[in-house]
Amino acid sequence: MLISDKDHEDLYGDKAVAEKMQKDQLEKKFYCGLTYLHIGGSPANLAGIGTSFKPKNLKLMNNPTWPNLLKLAATCNINLQMEQTGLTPKDMELFAYMLGENPIGPCKVTTLNLQQCPLTKDGLRTLAPSLTSNKSLVSLDLSSTKMGVSGMMWLSDALKSNNTLKNLNLYRNILDVDGARRLAALLKVNKSIESLDIGHNRIRKTGLKVITDSLVENKDSKLSQLAIRANFINDAGFSYLFEKLVIGRKQLTSLFVKHNFMTDYHRAALANELQNKKVVIYVDAFAAISCTEKSRLDRSVWISPLSATAVDQHII
Repeated sequence: MLISDKDHEDLYGDKAVAEKMQKDQLEKKFYCGLTYLHIGGSPANLAGIGTSFKPKNLKLMNNPTWPNLLKLAATCNINLQMEQTGLTPKDMELFAYMLGENPIGPCKVTTLNLQQCPLTKDGLRTLAPSLTSNKSLVSLDLSSTKMGVSGMMWLSDALKSNNTLKNLNLYRNILDVDGARRLAALLKVNKSIESLDIGHNRIRKTGLKVITDSLVENKDSKLSQLAIRANFINDAGFSYLFEKLVIGRKQLTSLFVKHNFMTDYHRAALANELQNKKVVIYVDAFAAISCTEKSRLDRSVWISPLSATAVDQHII
């Protein structure tokens, strides 16, 4: 909202003092206490929100009227949830100004969710450079934005000098092994990311190995939560990961690995090894292993499912 010092004094202070205010005290300023804004979801459609944004033209004006989104970002420590809003690469220049060289003031956005917005590599090429200088963003969700390998290249280069981002979601982005290599180049030097989701990106054993090696090489890495679900990773790939970052370095505390090519035998073997070596870590695929232990099976009673006919007869 727009409010001056006189307005504030008149509403909450001494009206007599307010009447004597002048000059700068009469200037209306933008104030906002909003901390969470969710405008995402299938019905929402913000496509084209940034197409009319012409920063070069605005800079030539004496008193330019900047978009309200820039004002909001520079005023509030806000969590922006804008998933499934149809934002396109053409809208990303506005967001780049919001996160980077915001003409209103330093960006204060702490969380930005652009999940399932078709940004593609072109959108990342525009948006990513703004992350280099951003000092406020803690969580960034770019899942299902179709960035591909090229988009990952732009993002990786930008985040190498970013020291504030802690949570990064890149789920389902067609990264493949080459994208994993680009990500590995980032993880080799990054000192702030603590949680990373690269599920459903077809990185395979080769991609996982280069990522693991980069984390081993980076002694200052703070990554503790890693999600690599649905990536066609086999037993050999998981053996390498566990040896280097779970059993050896003990860096990871949470690991999400379901829907890969890990065999039941290998899963049980890794779980037993962790237990024997007293390694404390949560692995989602190991949660049900205790139910298959012989001591529990011996105490279990197995009940065959009843047919629909039998159930009907029992009810009658």
